[in-house]
This record gives sequence, structure tokens and C-alpha cells, in this order.
Amino acid sequence: MLKPTEGRAAPESLPPAFVESFLGRSLDPRRDAFTREVLEGMRPVVCVDAETDPRADKELVRTLVFRSILAVPLVVRKRLLGMAMVSTFDESFAFSEEQIELARGIANAVALTVENVRFYQMEQERQEQLQTLLDVATAASSSLDLDEMLRATLDRLVVLVAYASKRGATAEITSRVDQALRRGS
Repeated sequence: MLKPTEGRAAPESLPPAFVESFLGRSLDPRRDAFTREVLEGMRPVVCVDAETDPRADKELVRTLVFRSILAVPLVVRKRLLGMAMVSTFDESFAFSEEQIELARGIANAVALTVENVRFYQMEQERQEQLQTLLDVATAASSSLDLDEMLRATLDRLVVLVAYASKRGATAEITSRVDQALRRGS
């Protein structure tokens, strides 16, 4: 367990509300030269004493009781995805080259994993959309009764539209389709 130093709170003593507010907060590179240096340079940056380093966001350093910080970019194919930070809370710490390279390696693996998950999700969505379109084509060719064919096709299109909009508009769209079909009958 880390011990507090001169008026500084130990990290494990931070209230849950604080942790939640931190998780929802984004670092602003316009105000934080340290973050800007990591993001623009796309390379690891070390801050041995965050309280005195002019690059560090002093509000963030005081709030999170940071002492030393190692920040590494998450980069895939020369594209920046984000940034990871390692920090100490009680004493200043000079990160070694080995530690920096280890953090860089971990960040690269995380960035690649994030990118792969994103591609996987995009492919899953594409597959679902293609399946819906196949269902629409099947419905359109399954009946000689025009009303039945239109109803089956529109049902499947409603699913596709609702999926694409992700707003749960299925009920409203279905209602409008029913009204249109009644008017056309």
C-alpha cells in the first residue's frame, strides 16, 4: 500500500466519484503540453516530477496526485489511436530505457488489439447488413402475390433501416409501412 506524502492523498483513498469523473475526462492537448508532446511526436515521453514540469497539466497532477509520468502513444500503421499513461504517486521516478521500451511494446500490442476489435466489429456489421439484404432479395422472389411480397420485403428493410440507424425506430417504421399498405390496398 502506498503511503501519502505531505498532504497528498494515496491513490487507493480516492473516492469512487473522483474515479468516475476522471474516467469521463479527456486530456486537452491545447492546455497540456505533455500530452501534446506525446500525441504530436507519437513517441513515449517521461515527466520525472509532474509538480514542477511546465509541460504537465497542474490541475490534473494535483487532482490525481501524480508524481512521475510515463506516457506512450497507441499507434497502429502510423495512425494514433490514443495514449496510455503509467505514473507514480509517492516519489519521483526516472523510468529506465528498458521500462520505456516495455511500455511502448505493451502500448503497441494494445493498439493492435483495439484496431483488430474495431475491424472485427465493422465486419460483423457488414455481414449482418449483407444477410438482411439477402433476406430482402429472398422475400422479393418468394411470392407471386404483390402485397405479400411487398410486406415481406418491407419487413426486412425495416430491420435493416432500424439496424443502420440504431435508434430503435422499428415500431414507428413498421406502423408507417402498415399505413402505406392499407392505403394502397
